[in-house]
Amino acid sequence: MEAIMGNVDLLCDKIFKESVGETKFAFEVYREIYDLNEITYKGEVSKRLYDYVKQRKYFVLLLIYDNEGRVYLEKNMQDKLFWSIPGGSIYKNENIHNAIKRTSEKISKQIKIGEVEPIAYIKNKFIYDSQEYEHNGLAFIARIRNKEDINKRNLTGSFVEVTEEELESINRFANREVVRIFEKRFKKFINTQKSDFQDDEISTNENYKNRYLLHNNIIKKYILTEKRKRKKEFNKVINEAIGSAERIVDVSCGEDSFLSKLADLSFTKYVIGNDISWSQIEILGSKIKTPKVLFTNHNAVYFPFKESIFDVSYCSNTLHHMPSKEHLIGMLRKMFEISKKMVIVEIEDPKIMGGFPYVLNKYWYMGFLGDVGGAYLSKEAFEELFNNLFENEAEINYRYFTNIQGRYMIAEIVKKRKMSIKKNENKVFVKQGKFELDYKLKDEILEYIRKMGYIYKTKGREEDLYFTDSEGEYIDNRTCLRIRKNESKDFILTYKGESEDYSNQYSKREFNVSINKEGLEKTKKILEMLNFYKYVKINKERIIYTKSTKEYEYNIYFDEIDNVGSFVEFEIIAEDMQKIEDKFNEFMFLFKELNLKPACEPYRDIISRKQIERLGDLKKIDGILFDLDGTIVPSEKVFFESWQFILEKDYSVQIEKEDYIKYELENNEKLMVYLKARKEIDEKVDKKEMMDKVYEEYKSRIDVIASETESLKNIRLIKKVKEKGLELALVTSSKKEFVENILNRLDAENVFDVIISRDDVEKYKPDPESYLKALNKMKTSKERCIVFEDSKRGIEAAKSAGLKCVCVLENTLATKDSFEGSEVEVFDELAEILIKIYDEHKNNKNLEGL
Repeated sequence: MEAIMGNVDLLCDKIFKESVGETKFAFEVYREIYDLNEITYKGEVSKRLYDYVKQRKYFVLLLIYDNEGRVYLEKNMQDKLFWSIPGGSIYKNENIHNAIKRTSEKISKQIKIGEVEPIAYIKNKFIYDSQEYEHNGLAFIARIRNKEDINKRNLTGSFVEVTEEELESINRFANREVVRIFEKRFKKFINTQKSDFQDDEISTNENYKNRYLLHNNIIKKYILTEKRKRKKEFNKVINEAIGSAERIVDVSCGEDSFLSKLADLSFTKYVIGNDISWSQIEILGSKIKTPKVLFTNHNAVYFPFKESIFDVSYCSNTLHHMPSKEHLIGMLRKMFEISKKMVIVEIEDPKIMGGFPYVLNKYWYMGFLGDVGGAYLSKEAFEELFNNLFENEAEINYRYFTNIQGRYMIAEIVKKRKMSIKKNENKVFVKQGKFELDYKLKDEILEYIRKMGYIYKTKGREEDLYFTDSEGEYIDNRTCLRIRKNESKDFILTYKGESEDYSNQYSKREFNVSINKEGLEKTKKILEMLNFYKYVKINKERIIYTKSTKEYEYNIYFDEIDNVGSFVEFEIIAEDMQKIEDKFNEFMFLFKELNLKPACEPYRDIISRKQIERLGDLKKIDGILFDLDGTIVPSEKVFFESWQFILEKDYSVQIEKEDYIKYELENNEKLMVYLKARKEIDEKVDKKEMMDKVYEEYKSRIDVIASETESLKNIRLIKKVKEKGLELALVTSSKKEFVENILNRLDAENVFDVIISRDDVEKYKPDPESYLKALNKMKTSKERCIVFEDSKRGIEAAKSAGLKCVCVLENTLATKDSFEGSEVEVFDELAEILIKIYDEHKNNKNLEGL
């Protein structure tokens, strides 16, 4: 819902020519990428102030400091002299940077600032006549670069040395706290920053402003044209290196408009354009209007961003500007710290290339434009730098691209996946009690626990993936093996031992491992290789209240589980098992009068039971009919890649996955008709001739299909289900030779009792012929069968044959949304339903008579 409202806010900005939605979005992003201190104030205000802030939701404070750490404060005369930080509301038609510029120019029109950095998020909760309104602000600090040039007589304030006495003279709580936070930040500057080399760079940009106008308006348009620079091809190379990143930072964006192209990509959530020069930020900010691009003003050597907050940090033609080895390595290490992947673009030393690139660099860039920095690298030095600096920490790939300006060297540096175990959590014991909940009870509990001193901790969405062993023992004994994803960046792998207590209360020893986003898929594959399979997925909204003592941590969870209902869970965490039992009884006694209704099943089992209820009695399932491509094995993806390869190689045609799904998978092989109608393929091209090429390419890739973890996992489980006596059929639109080839490589030639391939029918899916033929060969009646499919055509074929059908998404090209209206149960993975069928049959004797 928040994402939808965010889009509505940005749409309203366009309609009403405002920036309110943009400002709201910027506030959210700033809170995500910076580790901001939070300052909260609550108090009564006058009607005039209350009415004023209601008109303007957001504000900024701008604390300007000099090289000695003195801060600029304005005089605020009341009965005595008070100090305050310059600032004010953000107008509806301006963004954050406009507001900062307006605030700084109110101090002096001549002022030049740099290193503008947010350090605090402020929540002012104003109350008037029992009404409450929250006024949100960001506090920025900025260094003055030209203090000596400012006429101090015209200032309404002074640069003040921060002392306790001066702090006491700041009468506004938030202002005072901002100055205290600045003190700590400035001490960090003093201890870490080596020099102010950035001032030379910034001054050059400002002094050569008119020359850069000539460069942009004449040279780029008529000499260094996009065609001569092969800009389109170059951007394609960079886009491939960046990949499908959602959060990107360009660490030295300069006046490059490449930012907006990145922001236009559908999967991009936001792009941060950073530059050491505030004046460059103002210029680029006036040209780029998309709200998905935000600007920051930091020295890249000392980025204040959170660790690994960006998917990609991008840096173009900046290395040669570094004045020393310390600054160069410092910047690269900082980029590595704040992102999961680095993409570095640097032009090779022009002396090596010689010719026009050398002349262009020496006489135009360095001579006329005054480009600061000449620490150019050769190809060998470029690779050696990264190989040594990130040895054992990253996987590195190099690309090269040549145009009129020279040879560009591109390094893709991807952090190696790693897992970290949370300290001491292997010593933790947990006691929990779970109850059903209605809204009336929720309000009573909330009122009660607040009086008891519980504090609100967090609210957010959680996705839990539960796994079980291949025998289903974890299901029976309630062993918990779970991966939890919440709204933070990391995932938690949790193991809780088996339960002998099947009531709504239980005690367990708990182990937790923190997994970063990059390690998630590897963890899932390791679990699958160890024969642990995903059993159920739970989506819920969770609100947490907490209270801690020296020995115990008390948590109360209010859970709203999608499509299930509301629950409240009480939890105590401690390091002593015996003490926790006694303490939990005391804890629960406090809520005895509420008459809570126990929930005796874990969430995992509640969801699973509801899924089974929708499918019917799985014990009565005696036969299973499987589709192959996209259901058991990821061959559909490989076949699409084969199509792509042949079309591009032999016909210079590129196809999108969406077109392939629409015209080939869902429209009974009409892709060729579609491409000919669009004149992308000549009418004379023979379909059979082209398809033979596609099949040959596909055939060469079959080993890839058979070696995929999903293929091996699914076949293992299918074999286990067969052990319980179920009759199995394979019903596929693939050619017989491909089916036999894949099954042979998976050691599954004898798994299926019946196999119907493309060669066995005259009419393909969605016609039911293939399923009807399979049923004729099977001993099981259709009423006791179930079908697993991954496509609309397959589902239609199965249902037309009178069969119950389930859709599986794991290996398909389609999305869950595309099956809306199909009236079938949809599962993420085949294993989820197979393990349930196996569990329902494992205590049965092998079926006889099959």
